[in-house]
Amino acid sequence: MRSNRIKRTTIVLNSQKLVTIKAPLSYSDKQFEKIYQKFVPWITKHIKKAKPKHELDFLTHKTIDYLGEKYIAKLSPTTGIKDLSIEFMGGEFVVCFDPSIHKSDDQFFYALKLFYRSKTKEVFDDIFAKYIKLTGLKPTKITYKFLKSKWGSCSWQHKISFNSMLLQFDTDVISYVAIHELCHIKHMNHSVKFWQLVATYMPDYKRHIQTIKGGLL
Repeated sequence: MRSNRIKRTTIVLNSQKLVTIKAPLSYSDKQFEKIYQKFVPWITKHIKKAKPKHELDFLTHKTIDYLGEKYIAKLSPTTGIKDLSIEFMGGEFVVCFDPSIHKSDDQFFYALKLFYRSKTKEVFDDIFAKYIKLTGLKPTKITYKFLKSKWGSCSWQHKISFNSMLLQFDTDVISYVAIHELCHIKHMNHSVKFWQLVATYMPDYKRHIQTIKGGLL
């Protein structure tokens, strides 16, 4: 890639293990080749370490996380279907898709999000019912959605939202997030008293924070 906006040469390895050399517009093909040959050892080393762009990119490692377990995705090529679908049947994930239509990671990821959405209420409702009874803290409303930067949230009106992507994790982690948000009904901050309240219902909550570290609560 050449551009007059690029001031120095860089090498980028993306999640699909594709190498891009970015250089000033004046760079010749020979200079590109020279750079590539120089960095072949580096490229080879980092291709092996390259991670998928998100943890659910099973086109890269062919596994799906669900309730704390990793499952091998069973791919089922099916000609003539319009929408790619993912179902959990007999203890395994079956992915039905048309190879001539469904080719991008984003299509697979979107289908996985739809699967999570279909299971969210079934899993979360029971967990919330348990901890609402235990804590005596009752939200005015509970919604399940896909949040970009949080695993859960609680508004000043005591409305709680849960991220459906939590279905990647086991029920202990999901329970921690439920307790976390319920405790915000009493303490709308992360004060000492807030964390003491969380610890009252889940003494080992810090272990679960480490598991889902990267999301914001």
